[in-house]
Amino acid sequence: MAVISIIIEESEEQIVSGIPKIITISTSVPANIFYTLDGSVPTLFSDIYTSPIVMPRHQLSVTLSVFAYFVCISANHS
Repeated sequence: MAVISIIIEESEEQIVSGIPKIITISTSVPANIFYTLDGSVPTLFSDIYTSPIVMPRHQLSVTLSVFAYFVCISANHS
């Protein structure tokens, strides 16, 4: 089983104090990244991370939750 490290980087620019304008997410191995902005637990049906996330401006509180999913496919060829 692979261990996936999730790296979350915040932009220096903030919408309001404590909420960055942009969030960038990466992983230590190629993986699908699912996320939510309301604090709920992400599932395979949540938003898929494909580019930096611009935080919503109309909310005073945002709770980012992230889930990374990695499938290892190995083939044994005889």
